Amino acid sequence: MNSYQLGIWIRKLIEEDKLYQFYKSEEWLVLKKEVMKEQHYECQECLKEGILTTRCDEQEDTKKKLTVHHIQYVKNYPELALSKFYYYKKIKYRNLIVVCFDCHNKLHKRFNYKVYHKKQLNQERW
Repeated sequence: MNSYQLGIWIRKLIEEDKLYQFYKSEEWLVLKKEVMKEQHYECQECLKEGILTTRCDEQEDTKKKLTVHHIQYVKNYPELALSKFYYYKKIKYRNLIVVCFDCHNKLHKRFNYKVYHKKQLNQERW
């Protein structure tokens, strides 16, 4: 499926209020797993702030799990839904990043953003 076809399919899902079908698609699940592995199962937003989050596969509490976030939101840019990168003014940017539950809520400005479990990184970690 090319980006044009992807855009048409996702717009139709949005129209029918069935976007969840995209997030259950084999293409998305494979890409999500690949991005998680590439980014070492670490929240990229927490890393920017110097905060350590536990690896997704070691967490039992679903509130702390990691997910992959679209910088260019799927509803706004459906043709980029399966793209790791995008270009803006001839500059390449990352489109998919691993984030924890807390940072994902913060990025989407939802649920009055609550911090659950984060520890500051110290010098010994690196």
